[in-house]
Order: sequence, then C-alpha cells, then structure tokens
Amino acid sequence: MVNPATAWSDAEKHVFNKLVTDTKSKAGATAFRSDILPPGVFQCWRLNTGGGDARQTWAGCYGGLSIGGEIEGRFKDRDEAMAFIGRVMQTLNEQGNFNKPAGTNIQWFRIADGGLPTVERTTFFPANGKGAEVTCHIVRMGVQLVYNLSTTY
Repeated sequence: MVNPATAWSDAEKHVFNKLVTDTKSKAGATAFRSDILPPGVFQCWRLNTGGGDARQTWAGCYGGLSIGGEIEGRFKDRDEAMAFIGRVMQTLNEQGNFNKPAGTNIQWFRIADGGLPTVERTTFFPANGKGAEVTCHIVRMGVQLVYNLSTTY
C-alpha cells in the first residue's frame, strides 16, 4: 500500500537498493542516496532524485509522478567506470526491473531524455596542498523515476 507522504522516499529507496545489489556495491560505503559524493572516496556512486521538466511531471496516468534524477560515480579507472555503467544499463534493460516485488510503487525507472551515460576524466587536488593529485573518472547518467502517489492506480 502506498503512503502518499512517503511515496517519493519509498520509490527512491527501492531503486537504490536494487542498484546496490545489481552493481555489487555497499550502501553507505560505495553507494549513497545523496546529492554529493563524499570527498576522498573513490570506486563509489550516488543516486539523487528530484526536479525535472515541469511539463513532463505528471506521468500520464492518475496518481503517477515523474521526476528527474542523476546517478553519478567516481572511479580511478576508466574501465571500472564503464563496467559500472554496464551493470546499471543491464538492470535498466531487465523487463519489470523495478516494479518487483509486487506492491512497490515504482512505475518506471529509466534513462531520462538526454541522460545517456558519460565518462569524464578529472583531477582532484589535495585541499591542504599536501599529498599527490588524483586523477579519476566521473560517470554521470540522467534518470527518470516514475512512481505512484496514490493507492489507486
């Protein structure tokens, strides 16, 4: 049963937990529900949802809401970054990937328009000027989360 007060949080948690399992990550250590990645941590990713295009907010059915989001990852090796994207894409391609078990409030979780994955090389410099700079690869993927706000769908 969907609780309208927690529908968004419930949907995001369900998607996050499925991605943690499918990417073989560990919540709170290498995977985060957050708007930023923790400083100095590599081989990690985050999921953040919210916002999007107001013209496309309502999902076209009673009680459904569509919001934007982002998956972002930070990896030291480009091949590891690309393998992470592959595992996420594999999950997205599974039939009925996020609406199981029955009773979840997810309608869809998919790549957003214009949200195809990118991998970008960047360099981090130590904040205190001590230590070596670190080169890593940042993964970004725009996503769309469509979930039920209502118990009647």
